[in-house]
Amino acid sequence: MTAFVEVLSLFQRVFRHQPTALRTPGREPRPMQDASADVRDVVACPDCDLLQHAGPLPDRGHTRCVRCGSVLQRSAGDPRVALALASTTLLTLIIANFNTIIALEFNGQTSTATLLGATRQLVHQQERGMALLVLVTTLLVPLAELSAMIYLLLPRRDGRLPPGFARVLRVVDAIEPWGMVEVFVLGVLVAFVKLSHVAHIVPGVGMWSFGVLMALTAATAMNFDTRSLWCNVPVTGTAG
Repeated sequence: MTAFVEVLSLFQRVFRHQPTALRTPGREPRPMQDASADVRDVVACPDCDLLQHAGPLPDRGHTRCVRCGSVLQRSAGDPRVALALASTTLLTLIIANFNTIIALEFNGQTSTATLLGATRQLVHQQERGMALLVLVTTLLVPLAELSAMIYLLLPRRDGRLPPGFARVLRVVDAIEPWGMVEVFVLGVLVAFVKLSHVAHIVPGVGMWSFGVLMALTAATAMNFDTRSLWCNVPVTGTAG
């Protein structure tokens, strides 16, 4: 019975929060006096949904939620750096998908494999669902995401918003979890280990490119700041 009372009191403390009382990290809670004036600084915690005034960020700094300690936002990187990384990642993605991933040498014969070639083989083996999954998660989704990033970042150099800004940015957020290059690379490494006992395996340009692609993808994601992009949209305007 005591445990039940403690749980009930915990819920009361959690739901006692008033959504109009916004907090600034490191300061006392203060209510919003003018929602339209402060809306740029308002951030919702991704974990506990607490609304709070984030305030200006220092260079290479970040803010944390005053309730649960989760990271609210990080300082935005240079959009030119994000654009350069996205362009480089897109080029690396193309190289990785159209070059040899592995070469197998067995009994004097050499067999090479590319990602698109492996997808065609899956189709021939009546594994169309698996072929579609591999093609979408390792080529189409990363290609669409990187292309959308470049589309959004290019006009930033001139301080402009591209047509359909909001829709494209929402697409980037929606398809991001479906890019699974890391899972593919892990599967290839497992295949390396299993096939090394029966054949001599030579990693190709595509395999090395996928390794570089993983690092570039992480760097691009760290420098592509969606909140800084949204801050360029007028509050009363339309972003498309």
